[in-house]
Amino acid sequence: MGRDITGAQNPVVLYVSGGKHASHRLLRHCYRIFGETLDIAVGNCLDRFARVINLGNDPSPGYNIEQEAKMWVPTS
Repeated sequence: MGRDITGAQNPVVLYVSGGKHASHRLLRHCYRIFGETLDIAVGNCLDRFARVINLGNDPSPGYNIEQEAKMWVPTS
């Protein structure tokens, strides 16, 4: 789905289920888990990260992190 939606050849995939998540990456035609947690929800993680880097909550920490990340992504 990540390849179809974004057109990326090797997208990083974040699978989220309740308070658990796993980060996957396609490597040699197989998805490999390179990070997971059983105790912190991704939303809570984003809230904490935003506080650490002094981003505001308005309209939401996740939105503000995304806008900040866009400044670091090269454009074609």
